[in-house]
Amino acid sequence: MKRAWLIIRFLTLLIVTVYPLMPGAAAKQLATSTKAKYEPNSGVYLGAYTDLSSHLNYDMALFNQTTHKKHASFLRYVGYGRPFPYAWAENVKAVGAVPTIAWEPNNGLDEVQDDAYLRSFARACKAVSGPIFIRFASEMNGNWTAYSGNPAMFIEKWRLIYNVMREEAPNVAMVWSVAITPQSTITKFYPGDDYVDWVGMSVYNVVYHNNDIRQRADHEDPMELIRYVYATYAERKPIMISEYGVTHYTITDQKEHVSFALQKLERMYTGLQERYPRIKAIFYFDVNAVKEARPGRRINDYSITNNTEILELYRRLISNSYFLSDVISDI
Repeated sequence: MKRAWLIIRFLTLLIVTVYPLMPGAAAKQLATSTKAKYEPNSGVYLGAYTDLSSHLNYDMALFNQTTHKKHASFLRYVGYGRPFPYAWAENVKAVGAVPTIAWEPNNGLDEVQDDAYLRSFARACKAVSGPIFIRFASEMNGNWTAYSGNPAMFIEKWRLIYNVMREEAPNVAMVWSVAITPQSTITKFYPGDDYVDWVGMSVYNVVYHNNDIRQRADHEDPMELIRYVYATYAERKPIMISEYGVTHYTITDQKEHVSFALQKLERMYTGLQERYPRIKAIFYFDVNAVKEARPGRRINDYSITNNTEILELYRRLISNSYFLSDVISDI
């Protein structure tokens, strides 16, 4: 009897401690979460990065036509200190989408000041006259960025940006977006719930890590890759997959890996609905980085629009009404 009681006690403790971390449990707990700016009640905004899709002539309307569905948002990278991309933002609006800007202080955080540049950029965001997502200083937890290494300074500068946007451009939703690795530094850079609208993450399924044939990564499950960030923040904030890409060719072994790409792509886009209900946006990184990336990064082809088999699967996956073509406006 004592042994049976101990077993029951152990199983009870296991359920109490582990169950809340499971996506299914999170779905029930999130029912009481407060909605964030532009967060849909259900579903996932479809997003994409097409600025390097030369085979589509960098045309967002053609991307929508090619994938057979209008996307809710398109992404552009803008270096901090560079002008606001007015023409691009108008083109995004012309295809019925919302601009998302990854705004990166690539010269370091010292340049981020409450000055004329910051105020003018914020006012330009307001002039968009509709929703806009700003991903400031993303992937700060990785040592490859110029704004990593000093969490206290990062938080100070993030809060400055957030406060200026709240004052000058209330139509902006601020996305605090990390790389999924290294995990150990992620929480150190979090500015606090009062200064974050959405939490984002960059996720890639590659065959090899670091262009090293000894570092196989084809076993990695996208549902597991996103688990830590989701479990840490989804009760408080909507989650954005800020970048997602799957390799279908890599120079590491100079081979096609189409079956791998099909498997991971389907796993991600079907799994979001089944397991992660507070992931509310996903941006596909439609880039043949073997040709289009900057030197030193020309390793993987992630493009879904240059391979017929992958494109057909993507079309089928996003045809589900769970994937949304329009961002709600609550301003």
